[in-house]
Amino acid sequence: MTTLKEELKITANFASLEQEAFLSVLVTSDRINRRNTEFMARFGISPKQFNILRILRGAGKPGIPVMEIGRRMIEKSPDISRIINRLIDVGLVCRRRQRSDRRVVKVSISAKGLRLLEQMDQPVLSHVEEMLSGLTKDELQSVVFLLDRVRESVYRQSPV
Repeated sequence: MTTLKEELKITANFASLEQEAFLSVLVTSDRINRRNTEFMARFGISPKQFNILRILRGAGKPGIPVMEIGRRMIEKSPDISRIINRLIDVGLVCRRRQRSDRRVVKVSISAKGLRLLEQMDQPVLSHVEEMLSGLTKDELQSVVFLLDRVRESVYRQSPV
């Protein structure tokens, strides 16, 4: 197992245990994100596009407003409309203006988008399990618990 200090080629000690933990979370997140981006590229989409498709599948046939998609995103993105436009261009989602209130635009997943997600479901699950295969079930539960605590601490400091 490679330590963070070895991976980052750091020779001095960290200023604090908090700094080491913080950097470890950032570096781990970067490694997971890079692997996930490579994996999603096999299906011709980005992780953000996958996230939007996942949200829209969960929202069902009526779809949801763009702002709501933005609130539900795992990784918040200021360019949500641009990402949705790309998904529309390739036929994975549809956008329609509400008749009752023309200001409201809802986005829904298309049949093509649903087929893509169905094709991806098992490979995505296997991909996630593979990335975390070095941990036992107890360790995974500990990671989930500890990261919940970190997010709680971060939210207390500054609501996102």
